[in-house]
Amino acid sequence: MHSGSFAPAFTLSFHDSERSRKPPNAHSLGRYGQVQKKKKMKRKLLIILTLILTIFIVGLIFFNFSDNVPLDKSISIDKILVEKSKRQLHVYSKGELIKTYKISLGREPIGKKQFEGDKKTPEGLYYINGKNSASGY
Repeated sequence: MHSGSFAPAFTLSFHDSERSRKPPNAHSLGRYGQVQKKKKMKRKLLIILTLILTIFIVGLIFFNFSDNVPLDKSISIDKILVEKSKRQLHVYSKGELIKTYKISLGREPIGKKQFEGDKKTPEGLYYINGKNSASGY
């Protein structure tokens, strides 16, 4: 036994809980942590790009299989009927339905158009006077 000094059998250390809750930054990650962080970022980017590419390919497939065959030039169209609620355009020749197309309209197409910019589609009876021969439609 020593008579003047006391040596404890264990030591205590205090843990700073506020400091341990902070997210690691580039300096505290170390080289290994920085490499892992970059790998995670690359993996996320690859997943996002794969999803975008998949959506694009599905859209192309859908577009190619949709019914976009032009009408025969010998058919004379004498009536076009637009059903705004169904977002469809019906094409008639001599009273017979020739083809139905899906159409896009304003955000709120139902109801009569009252002023420019109201996002409504005009309603009424219109006559076909001719076709623009330079048009691709």
